[in-house]
Amino acid sequence: MKKFSLILICLLIILSVGTCFALGIDNLSGDFSGEASGETSGEISGESIEDILSEILGEDYFNDEVEVDDVGDNNIMKFGNIVTANGKASDLIMLLGQRIEDRATGSYGFAVGNNLNISGDKEKDVFLAGSSVNVKGNVGRDVYAIGSSIYIDGNISRNVYLLGTEVVIGPYANISGDVLLVGTDSLKIEEGATVLGNVTYDSNVSKVSIPGYINTKIIEKTPLVNDETDNTKALIISTVTWLIANIILFVLTMLIAPKLFEKIKDGYDIKGVGLVFSSLGFGILFLIVVPILVILAIFTVIGISLALVAFFVYILLILYSTVLTGYLVGAIIFKKTNLNKYLVGIIGVVIVQILRSLPIIGGWVAFISILISLGIIVEIARKQKKEE
Repeated sequence: MKKFSLILICLLIILSVGTCFALGIDNLSGDFSGEASGETSGEISGESIEDILSEILGEDYFNDEVEVDDVGDNNIMKFGNIVTANGKASDLIMLLGQRIEDRATGSYGFAVGNNLNISGDKEKDVFLAGSSVNVKGNVGRDVYAIGSSIYIDGNISRNVYLLGTEVVIGPYANISGDVLLVGTDSLKIEEGATVLGNVTYDSNVSKVSIPGYINTKIIEKTPLVNDETDNTKALIISTVTWLIANIILFVLTMLIAPKLFEKIKDGYDIKGVGLVFSSLGFGILFLIVVPILVILAIFTVIGISLALVAFFVYILLILYSTVLTGYLVGAIIFKKTNLNKYLVGIIGVVIVQILRSLPIIGGWVAFISILISLGIIVEIARKQKKEE
């Protein structure tokens, strides 16, 4: 019970820390590097977090300055104040820190922090969020970046999507697709840069410097559209913030409790899509019954503590709904593939979070994902009880 409570507390801390990172707050340092199997090594500084993870994992997990070289067939996942990644990863490179130097090569790149410098080549997509974002490496597909200052000066094989106040496309940039900018105040494309598609930006960008050979598409703004753009920008920032937090939560939970996700996958392998419907049923029951039991327990002296614990777990599972439902969605989509399990979960989380952010249907998606996540926990508990 003590270990279970520590895990729950740790997950809440992780969710909060992930949101802080998305907002550019420097209050986490650490190190994670592991294989697809979920093996890990590293350190984390900060007494409260370190004590919790040390008891759960039996080792230290955080450090101010971390570095990894020549990983080879592994994923690279590192948390720290100053994070440096070299060498080669088989699939995923995920880095979080105050200052990040990503010189590693891999399939996908994820980086969140204050100052990001991405010089390593990525075979597929790159997802970046920070105050200062610099991309000088080659990217095989698309670049998605959000930041105050964004600098692109590498070879991008497809499109570039940027949400940034100040954007500069450097002289050595070679972008084979389009460049789409949102919320930009200053845009500069230096002589020598190549953009084969269109550079699309709002007419209210205050400073624009673009060579004549670059194709541009300017979106004219009206006061009404400006208001809508502000709302869209706020929605994008909110979505990205929660997306980063949930990805962090998923990755760390996979490291701490990989069997949780194995049980979800095993349940789907056995029941197929039927797991979704049974989880919905149990989720509805859980959603209704637990609050009633909590209220009844409050009126008993012995039950007050139990009620508080139950309410805490109840809220935690609701906050955790995107992660659990996202992994199930990923397992369904990639059932017949050998895709890395971290990517299965991350892609599933991205899909669910984006759907939750859409107007009209977003509320329903959020409600259904909560029901499914609650039901998944009930399903796992029932199966565990039967096995015992």
